[in-house]
Amino acid sequence: HILIGTPGLVAGLVRGKDLAFDGLSQLVLDECGKCLDHLGMRNLIQLIFNETPKKKQVMMFSATMSADTRSLCKKFMQDPHEIRVDEESKLTLHGLLQYYKKLTEKE
Repeated sequence: HILIGTPGLVAGLVRGKDLAFDGLSQLVLDECGKCLDHLGMRNLIQLIFNETPKKKQVMMFSATMSADTRSLCKKFMQDPHEIRVDEESKLTLHGLLQYYKKLTEKE
């Protein structure tokens, strides 16, 4: 199973026991840069790691991340790889088409 979300959302699921994490193999946390800069949010991320299986692939994403925060992220991962975009012009994806489908509650 794969779990994708912001640290606050995932921590809420952990606290509320709303999901079973025993089959979790991949954890994707978005907006980690700013979250790890704040002690309260850092505690949420530690809660997530303590309540999810030890053996999992971890991916942490952020548009902005200080050197200290990158160092802290690496403590949550094994053999981490870092991908950085140094020029804003490289962020534009020409020709990219995005689609979505609205789902009903039953879907």
